[in-house]
Amino acid sequence: MKRPESLYGTVGGCLIALLLLAGTAMAEQTVRIGIYNNPPKIFLNEDGRPAGLFPELADEIARREGWQLEWVECGWARCLEMLEQGRLDLMPDVAFSAARAQRFGFHQVAVVQSWSQLYGRPDRRITELAQLEGSRLSIMDGSIQLEFFESLRTESGIALELKPTTELIDTLQAVATGRADFAIVNQFFGQHHAYRHGLVEMPLTTNQVSLLFAAPNDDSPLLGQIDFHLARWKQERDSPYYRALLNALAPATDPIWPRWLSLLLGAGLLVVLVLAGLLTWMRHRIEQTTGRLRESGARLNRLLDSASVVLYSLDYPSMRVNWVTPNFERLTGYDCEDAFGPDWWRTVLHPDDVARVERENQLLEPDRPHSMEYRVLHKQGRWLFVRDEKRLIDDEQDPGRQVVMGSWSDVTEARRQSEQLDYLAFHDRLTSLPNRARLNWLIDQLLIEAEGSRRRGVVILIDLDRFKALNDALGSETGDSVLRLMAARLAQWIGPDDILARFGNDEFCIASLALAENVDSSLSRLFERINQPIPLSDRELTITASIGAALFPDDAETPEELLREAAKALEVARGQGGNAAQQFDPELDRREFHRVFLESDLRQAIELEQLRLHYQPQVDLGNGERIGFEALVRWQHPELGLLPPARFIPLAEQTGLITEIDRWVLHQVCRQIRAWQRAGHDPGRIAVNLSVRELHDRGLVDDLQRCMADSGVEAKSLMLEVTESRLMQNIERSADVLRALRGLGVGISIDDFGHGYSNLSYLARLDASQIKLDRSLIVDLERSPRAQTLARGVIGLFDEMDVEIVAEGIETEGQAGFLRGAGCQIGQGWRFGRPADPEAIDWPEPTAE
Repeated sequence: MKRPESLYGTVGGCLIALLLLAGTAMAEQTVRIGIYNNPPKIFLNEDGRPAGLFPELADEIARREGWQLEWVECGWARCLEMLEQGRLDLMPDVAFSAARAQRFGFHQVAVVQSWSQLYGRPDRRITELAQLEGSRLSIMDGSIQLEFFESLRTESGIALELKPTTELIDTLQAVATGRADFAIVNQFFGQHHAYRHGLVEMPLTTNQVSLLFAAPNDDSPLLGQIDFHLARWKQERDSPYYRALLNALAPATDPIWPRWLSLLLGAGLLVVLVLAGLLTWMRHRIEQTTGRLRESGARLNRLLDSASVVLYSLDYPSMRVNWVTPNFERLTGYDCEDAFGPDWWRTVLHPDDVARVERENQLLEPDRPHSMEYRVLHKQGRWLFVRDEKRLIDDEQDPGRQVVMGSWSDVTEARRQSEQLDYLAFHDRLTSLPNRARLNWLIDQLLIEAEGSRRRGVVILIDLDRFKALNDALGSETGDSVLRLMAARLAQWIGPDDILARFGNDEFCIASLALAENVDSSLSRLFERINQPIPLSDRELTITASIGAALFPDDAETPEELLREAAKALEVARGQGGNAAQQFDPELDRREFHRVFLESDLRQAIELEQLRLHYQPQVDLGNGERIGFEALVRWQHPELGLLPPARFIPLAEQTGLITEIDRWVLHQVCRQIRAWQRAGHDPGRIAVNLSVRELHDRGLVDDLQRCMADSGVEAKSLMLEVTESRLMQNIERSADVLRALRGLGVGISIDDFGHGYSNLSYLARLDASQIKLDRSLIVDLERSPRAQTLARGVIGLFDEMDVEIVAEGIETEGQAGFLRGAGCQIGQGWRFGRPADPEAIDWPEPTAE
């Protein structure tokens, strides 16, 4: 008989056990899991029960953790939506991505690695992403493949029509029925179903990813429990993880030995006839099962043979190969026996990767996953990029010994596609130069080098002058040819360490350390390179450019600041009429500040009578007599004093105020001519500058006619000057207005000849009465035989055409003497007088009759 104490102890123990069981039952947790059709990883079997790799793992973890699983059937996109709303606790078979990590929580140990495979009909094969141009791609809605191809389409510009589906099987059926050209699905699903639809693999893969369970957020305790079991199971060969993986790759067969067979055997010989029939039936079932096993084994072998992942085991720390899967031969070209040779891996590693791989192999820690990428030499001589994922574990059969278990993936094609995508995203298609998106990074690297070597750097922006007019006149194909030729010309001109990029439609950027050593000389040589004539059909075209430059670290210290300051300098160069260069100066910021207020002041200048006209004499080079004047506008600013045209005319052209100023000048000149004539003076012919905007305004002719009628000034007293380069911007429209002006009897002068296009065929169509040689042709006459030859040729040409010639910018008697001898009729410049106020002009005493 038991002692009371013992009896009480027994009863107490039972009570405690019952309480623990009740507590366990009470602690059972309901876990809602989404399920959709993606065999063999997850699906509903014929009995309507969850099946596949992920459900089998979930059932095993639930059994050990006391979860009560509630499976919720939903489509893929709907499942993700419910997970994000918290209406599901777990979603299996979710590919990890940075974007999804912002929406969901993931555990750390991957269930399996996967990639996306492209499928299509056998009669249409492609080998690279660019060949998808114009295709229809069937793709699962809400999938990571959809994210990838939407990004590809946006960044590379490939015209690709994406056709989302709600079910994976519909993705393949869309190609089979002609609703799509190609389909993209995960390789597990594709290898099980593509052949049923008459589809084959294309040699294009994307999105090598880890597949995991996802939770609504990172705080879910379920994720840690999943990691605990997966990490332990992956180290055990006979664990539930490997059983589930094998079942997914080779589905389990029906039982070959019925449970009730033992009862029949127990009955013995009483049911001999039944047993004989049963044995016959069993033989048939065994044959069926054996066939299924052979088919599953063959399918598993095909899967391993076609996969781009090699499984292997290495001895540690010697790293000698214990075994590799047979697809090693297909992927590397070597026999499996080669891999077992001493130090074989070291002989096929890229020389630049050997030290890094050996160093990281020695840093392996037990039971911690480790991954890296390196290059391996294929037996045919090409380099493969491989991703190596491995783990150091204890050998269960040999305590004290450690081995490395790993997978080795060929990511060469993925690398090539990534580089191709990177090239498309960061290079200009027309010129193949880096684009603006890449430029900041390139300049940043250059500045790091400059700072390390204590050198200066320069950023140069180049804007082709009047490129839009060229594009409009000659067509976009010619414009593209000019841009490609200019890109090639600049690429040949810069040094091997310099950067050249396309900055905008007709803008280029150069960044350099070498060119910063002498910026003035560099810009001068750059102008010579740009200005070289470009052959177009049977003619030549000379392109000019506006250039802005900024220095590191003098002007700025970051790529963004350098580009901004160079852009400010470029604007100043543009304002000078083009074919000019400007280095950044802090004074430019102050000018820009004043420019804002200067525009406001300019709008009131006419109303407040702040504009002034000065007159510079023009003389007959033969006898030195004054024959007329050029009217030059000035602005008497109340704070900044008397401003020359260069300070406000470009601003007036940009804001549209130039038309109002031009009309004011015309009316003032007519009044001044009449005033001089009434005073008994003969001013001769007065030249008036017109902007290109006026030549596009047909109202100019009527306004000029009214002005002459109101003042009584004759047409022969006026010479209208138009800049040659501005005329060329719209030659047809300009020619119409100039013909109408010539019809009034006024003279037409082409100003700044030799500074711009100098297109003689265009000038002949304009019917000009006078050509005004630009000062750039005059300045070197006394010291340059080449300039003298050019001036003689131009003067002789227009003399033959019976066109009057005016040379402006004459400052010395030597220049005047040469021009006189060359046959130039009229001269203008400081040699004969500076621009002066009308009241300050000297008039000759009237001669007595």
